[in-house]
Amino acid sequence: MNSLERVNTAFALGIPDKAPFHAYESPEHAIRQLGRQVHEMYLEPDLVPEAMINAAKIYSNDII
Repeated sequence: MNSLERVNTAFALGIPDKAPFHAYESPEHAIRQLGRQVHEMYLEPDLVPEAMINAAKIYSNDII
């Protein structure tokens, strides 16, 4: 079962193969994982979505 199937099954009150996983990642921590400084997200707002997507890949989130 992939992430989309897992989440859709859970929303439909079915029984997925495992509970959908989502580790909340603060934008500040996600930015640091890119090797950037926190203040840079205010100077370059496009870094935030890039950092959040990167963090979701690192933690294998089912939901972004």
